[in-house]
Amino acid sequence: MPDKYQSEIEDILRQADDLIFHQETPEDTQRYQQRNKNLLLEKVRALRISPSRIMVAGICLFLVALILMPMGVTTAPLVWAGLAMLIVAYILFFILPKSDSGNRKRWRGRVIEEQPTLSQRLKRWLNI
Repeated sequence: MPDKYQSEIEDILRQADDLIFHQETPEDTQRYQQRNKNLLLEKVRALRISPSRIMVAGICLFLVALILMPMGVTTAPLVWAGLAMLIVAYILFFILPKSDSGNRKRWRGRVIEEQPTLSQRLKRWLNI
């Protein structure tokens, strides 16, 4: 175990030396731009669609239809779309696994513990 820590400390010191004594090259600029692109992709992935967001969108469609109805606008498509979104959100709520990413152990951004499989969750739920 101490060898692991020593290698990590040496790696950190090597990176610090590179930052202090290293002049920026075109390769560094390209690596920096690639890192920024990866961060942007991570932010986009963080906006993933969840059942709660779909449900809120469905309710918003119902409210828009309710507001437009007295104005004489045909709101049937909005009502049906809102109803469909609510049904999809309800189904996804039970199909998708619960996200417990805040409670999972991480080391340098990587998950240490693996997520339980479906059979493990069923066993835990049935108390077997």
